[in-house]
Amino acid sequence: KGVAMSYGVKYLYPDGEVECEGGYETYDRAKDAAEDGVLGFATGAEILEDMGRSYDNGTLEYEIYEE
Repeated sequence: KGVAMSYGVKYLYPDGEVECEGGYETYDRAKDAAEDGVLGFATGAEILEDMGRSYDNGTLEYEIYEE
């Protein structure tokens, strides 16, 4: 019986905050979730800027890791 692998995503925010989420069955699922997170972060930043609020223009980075 083999050891079941799962993957996680570590998000690295422009302000230095780090957030991790895991439990993805495959590397590709983790990567898809990470790319969705990056897109959501960028979209949220644009909405805040459109509302006239200042926002850190940095980008959300991510790393995929095995759990």
